[in-house]
Amino acid sequence: MHAYTALIASLTPIVIAIFDRIVLRSPFPPLLWPTIVLSCIGGFLIAASQTLDNGSSNERARIAPTDNLIGCSLQLLSSVFSAIARILMKRTERVLTPTHIVQTNNISNCLFPFLYTIVYNPSSWGAFRYLMVSPKSLAAWCAMSIGTYVFVSVLQVKLVRRLGPGFYSSWVAVRVVGSIVLK
Repeated sequence: MHAYTALIASLTPIVIAIFDRIVLRSPFPPLLWPTIVLSCIGGFLIAASQTLDNGSSNERARIAPTDNLIGCSLQLLSSVFSAIARILMKRTERVLTPTHIVQTNNISNCLFPFLYTIVYNPSSWGAFRYLMVSPKSLAAWCAMSIGTYVFVSVLQVKLVRRLGPGFYSSWVAVRVVGSIVLK
C-alpha cells in the first residue's frame, strides 16, 4: 500500500498545476504534459511490479483491498487539499499577508492536536519531559519550531504568490535533492 500512496503523493504537483489552470487561469508549467505521460508510465510500472512481486505476498495478504482503497483515497484527498491551499494562498494575495496565513495555519496546527491529546491521549504529554533532559534538545526543538513554522512557512507563501501555485509545486521536489546533498 505504501507504494500506491507514495505514487499518489508524487502526483500532487500535477494536481496543483491543473487546479491552478482551472481556478486561476494560469498557464500550464513548462513540460507538464511530458511529466504527466512519464508519471502515468511510472505509475503503471509501480502498480505492475506490486502485483508481480511475490516476495511480500505475506504482507499483501494482511492488507485488505478496502484498506488500500481508503489509504489511496486519503492520499488523493490530501493532494486535493494541498492544491486548494496553494490556490487560496494566491487568491488571498491582496487580502492577507503571508504572516496572517502562517499564523492561522499555526493556530489550527496547534489547537486541534492540543485539544485531541488533552481529551483522548493525555499521557502523550510526557514526551516533553525529554526536551528538558539536555539544553541541546530544547534548543533544537525551539529552532525547528521557530525556523520551520515561521520563517520557512512565510517564505513558502511568498514564493507561491510570486511564482504561482502550479510553477511553485513543480519545483517542490527539488528540496529532496537538497536533503540528499546535505545529508
